[in-house]
Amino acid sequence: PIYRHQKIGMAIGLLGVFLLITRGRPNLLLETNWSYGDMLIFMANILFASYNIWVKKYYTSSVSNISFTLITNGFCLVGFLLFLPFYGITPIGQLDAIFWLSALGIGILGTGLAYILWNEGIKMTGAANAGFFMNIVPFATAIFSISFGEQIELYHLGSGGLILIGMIYFQG
Repeated sequence: PIYRHQKIGMAIGLLGVFLLITRGRPNLLLETNWSYGDMLIFMANILFASYNIWVKKYYTSSVSNISFTLITNGFCLVGFLLFLPFYGITPIGQLDAIFWLSALGIGILGTGLAYILWNEGIKMTGAANAGFFMNIVPFATAIFSISFGEQIELYHLGSGGLILIGMIYFQG
Protein backbone atom coordinates (compact mmCIF):
# COMPACT_ATOMS: atom_id res chain seq x y z
CA PRO A 1 0.00 0.00 0.00
CA ILE A 2 1.03 3.59 -0.57
CA TYR A 3 0.71 5.60 2.63
CA ARG A 4 -0.40 9.23 3.01
CA HIS A 5 3.13 10.55 3.64
CA GLN A 6 4.32 8.72 0.52
CA LYS A 7 1.56 10.32 -1.59
CA ILE A 8 2.50 13.75 -0.25
CA GLY A 9 6.19 13.04 -0.90
CA MET A 10 5.39 11.96 -4.46
CA ALA A 11 3.37 15.13 -5.05
CA ILE A 12 6.21 17.35 -3.75
CA GLY A 13 8.80 15.44 -5.83
CA LEU A 14 6.68 15.59 -8.97
CA LEU A 15 6.17 19.31 -8.40
CA GLY A 16 9.97 19.62 -8.43
CA VAL A 17 10.19 17.64 -11.68
CA PHE A 18 7.43 19.84 -13.15
CA LEU A 19 9.35 22.97 -12.12
CA LEU A 20 12.49 21.59 -13.75
CA ILE A 21 10.77 20.56 -17.00
CA THR A 22 9.08 23.96 -17.35
CA ARG A 23 12.31 25.82 -16.44
CA GLY A 24 10.49 27.50 -13.57
CA ARG A 25 7.80 28.86 -15.91
CA PRO A 26 4.69 26.63 -15.77
CA ASN A 27 3.11 28.52 -18.69
CA LEU A 28 5.72 26.85 -20.94
CA LEU A 29 3.87 23.57 -20.53
CA LEU A 30 0.79 25.04 -22.22
CA GLU A 31 2.87 26.70 -24.95
CA THR A 32 4.88 23.59 -25.75
CA ASN A 33 4.19 21.75 -28.97
CA TRP A 34 4.52 18.10 -28.03
CA SER A 35 6.62 16.30 -30.59
CA TYR A 36 6.88 12.70 -31.68
CA GLY A 37 10.12 12.56 -29.65
CA ASP A 38 8.25 13.67 -26.52
CA MET A 39 5.76 10.85 -27.03
CA LEU A 40 8.60 8.33 -27.47
CA ILE A 41 10.16 9.50 -24.20
CA PHE A 42 6.78 9.20 -22.46
CA MET A 43 6.30 5.64 -23.80
CA ALA A 44 9.84 4.74 -22.69
CA ASN A 45 9.00 5.92 -19.17
CA ILE A 46 5.88 3.73 -19.12
CA LEU A 47 8.01 0.75 -20.18
CA PHE A 48 10.66 1.56 -17.58
CA ALA A 49 7.98 1.73 -14.89
CA SER A 50 6.78 -1.71 -16.06
CA TYR A 51 10.38 -2.92 -15.87
CA ASN A 52 10.53 -1.92 -12.20
CA ILE A 53 7.39 -3.90 -11.43
CA TRP A 54 8.61 -6.94 -13.41
CA VAL A 55 11.97 -6.91 -11.62
CA LYS A 56 10.29 -6.90 -8.21
CA LYS A 57 7.81 -9.60 -9.21
CA TYR A 58 10.04 -12.01 -11.16
CA TYR A 59 13.57 -11.46 -9.85
CA THR A 60 14.16 -14.37 -7.50
CA SER A 61 16.94 -15.04 -5.06
CA SER A 62 17.80 -18.22 -6.99
CA VAL A 63 19.55 -16.04 -9.59
CA SER A 64 22.37 -13.69 -8.64
CA ASN A 65 22.03 -10.00 -9.38
CA ILE A 66 24.94 -10.19 -11.86
CA SER A 67 23.36 -13.14 -13.69
CA PHE A 68 19.94 -11.48 -13.74
CA THR A 69 21.40 -8.24 -15.13
CA LEU A 70 23.50 -10.11 -17.69
CA ILE A 71 20.51 -12.14 -18.88
CA THR A 72 18.21 -9.11 -19.16
CA ASN A 73 20.90 -7.12 -20.97
CA GLY A 74 21.45 -10.10 -23.28
CA PHE A 75 17.77 -9.97 -24.20
CA CYS A 76 18.18 -6.21 -24.63
CA LEU A 77 20.87 -6.93 -27.24
CA VAL A 78 18.49 -9.35 -28.99
CA GLY A 79 15.87 -6.58 -29.03
CA PHE A 80 18.35 -4.16 -30.59
CA LEU A 81 19.26 -6.72 -33.25
CA LEU A 82 15.57 -7.17 -34.07
CA PHE A 83 15.11 -3.41 -34.50
CA LEU A 84 18.33 -2.96 -36.49
CA PRO A 85 16.72 -3.49 -39.93
CA PHE A 86 14.29 -0.65 -39.22
CA TYR A 87 16.80 1.89 -37.93
CA GLY A 88 20.16 0.89 -39.43
CA ILE A 89 23.59 1.38 -37.92
CA THR A 90 26.37 3.88 -38.49
CA PRO A 91 29.41 2.24 -40.12
CA ILE A 92 31.99 1.61 -37.38
CA GLY A 93 34.76 3.27 -39.41
CA GLN A 94 32.95 6.62 -39.13
CA LEU A 95 33.10 6.65 -35.32
CA ASP A 96 35.97 8.50 -33.63
CA ALA A 97 37.90 7.73 -30.42
CA ILE A 98 35.77 10.13 -28.34
CA PHE A 99 32.67 8.18 -29.34
CA TRP A 100 34.27 4.87 -28.32
CA LEU A 101 35.41 6.24 -24.96
CA SER A 102 31.91 7.60 -24.35
CA ALA A 103 30.31 4.29 -25.40
CA LEU A 104 32.68 2.41 -23.09
CA GLY A 105 31.79 4.64 -20.13
CA ILE A 106 28.07 4.55 -20.85
CA GLY A 107 28.14 0.79 -21.36
CA ILE A 108 30.12 -0.08 -18.23
CA LEU A 109 28.89 2.59 -15.82
CA GLY A 110 25.61 3.94 -17.20
CA THR A 111 24.21 0.58 -18.22
CA GLY A 112 26.09 -2.31 -16.60
CA LEU A 113 26.80 -0.95 -13.13
CA ALA A 114 23.66 1.23 -13.03
CA TYR A 115 21.37 -1.74 -13.75
CA ILE A 116 23.16 -3.97 -11.26
CA LEU A 117 22.65 -1.34 -8.54
CA TRP A 118 19.09 -0.58 -9.69
CA ASN A 119 18.00 -4.23 -9.75
CA GLU A 120 19.48 -4.87 -6.30
CA GLY A 121 17.72 -1.75 -4.99
CA ILE A 122 14.37 -2.88 -6.38
CA LYS A 123 14.85 -6.31 -4.84
CA MET A 124 15.58 -4.73 -1.45
CA THR A 125 13.12 -1.82 -1.34
CA GLY A 126 10.38 -2.63 -3.86
CA ALA A 127 9.31 -1.17 -7.18
CA ALA A 128 7.35 1.77 -5.73
CA ASN A 129 10.29 3.02 -3.67
CA ALA A 130 12.78 2.49 -6.47
CA GLY A 131 10.45 4.06 -9.03
CA PHE A 132 10.14 7.19 -6.94
CA PHE A 133 13.92 7.63 -7.10
CA MET A 134 13.52 8.15 -10.85
CA ASN A 135 12.46 11.70 -9.94
CA ILE A 136 16.07 12.44 -9.09
CA VAL A 137 17.25 11.65 -12.66
CA PRO A 138 16.27 15.04 -14.19
CA PHE A 139 17.87 16.92 -11.28
CA ALA A 140 21.04 14.82 -11.37
CA THR A 141 21.21 15.36 -15.14
CA ALA A 142 21.01 19.12 -14.62
CA ILE A 143 23.73 19.02 -11.96
CA PHE A 144 26.07 16.79 -14.00
CA SER A 145 25.56 19.00 -17.06
CA ILE A 146 27.81 21.56 -15.33
CA SER A 147 30.77 19.41 -16.39
CA PHE A 148 29.66 19.95 -20.00
CA GLY A 149 29.55 23.72 -19.67
CA GLU A 150 25.84 24.13 -18.92
CA GLN A 151 24.75 26.96 -16.65
CA ILE A 152 22.79 26.15 -13.47
CA GLU A 153 19.79 28.42 -13.01
CA LEU A 154 17.73 29.23 -9.94
CA TYR A 155 14.93 26.91 -11.11
CA HIS A 156 17.41 23.99 -11.11
CA LEU A 157 18.12 24.57 -7.43
CA GLY A 158 14.45 25.11 -6.52
CA SER A 159 13.28 22.04 -8.38
CA GLY A 160 16.11 19.97 -6.94
CA GLY A 161 15.18 21.11 -3.45
CA LEU A 162 11.56 20.08 -3.99
CA ILE A 163 12.61 16.70 -5.39
CA LEU A 164 14.86 16.03 -2.40
CA ILE A 165 12.21 17.21 0.09
CA GLY A 166 9.67 14.96 -1.63
CA MET A 167 12.04 12.00 -1.42
CA ILE A 168 12.71 12.60 2.27
CA TYR A 169 8.99 12.99 2.98
CA PHE A 170 8.26 9.86 0.95
CA GLN A 171 10.67 7.83 3.08
CA GLY A 172 8.76 8.93 6.19
